[in-house]
Amino acid sequence: MKKKRKVRETGAKEATSEPFDLDSGYRCPFRTAADITPRAVFDSLRQSRYLQILVLLTVAGAFLRFYRIGSPSLWLDEALTYQFSQNPFAGYWALISAGGEVHPPLFYWLEFVMLAFGHTETMLRFLPAIFGILGIPAIYLLGSRAVDRNTGILAAGLLAFSPFHVFYSQEARMYSLLLLFLTLALYFCLRASRTKAGVDWVLFGAFSALSFWTHFYAALPVAGAMAWHVARQARGEGTVFQRLKGPGISIVVFLAASLPVLWIAWTVLLGRTAAAPTWGNQGLVVITTTLNQFAGYSDVLAVLFLALFLIGLFMLVRTRMQSAVFITWLVVLVSGASILLSFTMPMAPRYLIGILPLFLVGVASSCLVFSAFTRDRRAIPLFLLVLILLNVPGLVPIYAAPQKEDWRGLATLMAQSTTPGDMVVVMPGYLRAPFDFYYSNATDGTR
Repeated sequence: MKKKRKVRETGAKEATSEPFDLDSGYRCPFRTAADITPRAVFDSLRQSRYLQILVLLTVAGAFLRFYRIGSPSLWLDEALTYQFSQNPFAGYWALISAGGEVHPPLFYWLEFVMLAFGHTETMLRFLPAIFGILGIPAIYLLGSRAVDRNTGILAAGLLAFSPFHVFYSQEARMYSLLLLFLTLALYFCLRASRTKAGVDWVLFGAFSALSFWTHFYAALPVAGAMAWHVARQARGEGTVFQRLKGPGISIVVFLAASLPVLWIAWTVLLGRTAAAPTWGNQGLVVITTTLNQFAGYSDVLAVLFLALFLIGLFMLVRTRMQSAVFITWLVVLVSGASILLSFTMPMAPRYLIGILPLFLVGVASSCLVFSAFTRDRRAIPLFLLVLILLNVPGLVPIYAAPQKEDWRGLATLMAQSTTPGDMVVVMPGYLRAPFDFYYSNATDGTR
């Protein structure tokens, strides 16, 4: 009996270790902020293969997000960003309160600051590119916390070369910022469940609030993560107050920070669901289209990535049940709610960008199956290379062919086709936003 118990205990220990440790036992020395010194950072970069690969992935991701960033013409939504960002802070607050816009103001306020450096496509897209780059180390932290560092580095590679993420990192909209804040919120959510530290509960609530100030659809994953925390803590030991104190801190921080936009969010929801949607996807098409775009706009890769995601969840159920439940719960919640809401409001894959980090962590977790076949540490870098190469075909069209409406070209054509005194009529009227960014009546002598 003792011998059998010893075998089971050894097996449990192996299940929670990293079978392909690229650092050969080296562990990051950063435990507190005081540990982060230039010398410590240099030593870590010199010794840690994970940090070296992460730096390379981040640099490659930065190149992909800044390459030809100013070349495509602004399309309608980006032109609206430019239009809304020119309002002073109070001006946009009045606009959203009156129903003139349906997104919270944080991203537009940041763009208002950027306009001081120039009114160009590059300046408008500069911050989304930076936020997209920061998302790469952020998802590494999430994957490392949810599973292990191998999963973290694979998830970082998937995000760095994700055509979907690159596209929205080069668009003057709030989606790369939303992904960054939600990734950090989920990271601190999982971290708080392990450390029980007050600062982690506060940061979970703070980043959740920042994501809500970026896009109201963040409410779904944020509410799901908080519900998961409450359910998990409720089964712990101690009094009710002791068990729910941590999640309570996160909820209070979130509500206090989000209070100014909570009522507006409710008003926007009522307005968006008051009539049948006139654009977007409906029903299961929401999920299939989102999966297609998450997988680099390829149906074949969508099937492959879905299979890897399910394999990853299966391995997590066997080795890290808490993470398996966390990922499954949030993906199912957001996907199911999106299907239901698609019949009453416009729905697009970009709204579901908040579950992209969880999906990629699930795909990366499929690497856990390697331990059944090999102990060669080269399996992880090779798998990373394969995942990167699978994404490359989806990246080519972003740079090789126009992906957005060419309002710059239309304005040039209009200038060549009109004579002084001509009247130019733009219909419907909201298309004046991108048209006026490139076309000038005063310069062309038209009305």
